[in-house]
Amino acid sequence: MQLKLKKGDEIRIISPSSSMERVGGFEENLIAKQRLENLGFKVTFGKHILENDEFYSSSIASRVSDFHDAFSDKNVKAIMTTIGGFNSNELLTHIDWDIVRSNPKMFFGYSDTTSLHNAIRAMTHQITYYGPCYSSFKMDAVSYTHLRAHETCAEL
Repeated sequence: MQLKLKKGDEIRIISPSSSMERVGGFEENLIAKQRLENLGFKVTFGKHILENDEFYSSSIASRVSDFHDAFSDKNVKAIMTTIGGFNSNELLTHIDWDIVRSNPKMFFGYSDTTSLHNAIRAMTHQITYYGPCYSSFKMDAVSYTHLRAHETCAEL
């Protein structure tokens, strides 16, 4: 497993809990994309991050699909969640852990994403990183040093 993110690496944004709509939608979050790209990363998005229901989320099938796609894509070096929420635990019984185990990635997120962090560790023994999430990068108070906070996260 690659231990550090390097310039040019691809970060996939997925929404395993709340969708992008909960934090202002795609357009309002483009500053986060720009800031990550300014650090030298390629930023891509799960197909279902904009799906939205009464709970600001997409279906379990859509969220699992984006999760599996991100882990399966050989170009993706890190996966970052849009934000937390309250329902990522719904994914746990639907995740194909062989996909995750066979395709180790850096995984970032916080809040509700804790259930995924714990499950990834328990099921695959992979290390994950609690925080930051994608929407954090649109806030002026969040500095880019969050990805540099631990020397194994990013080589910038």
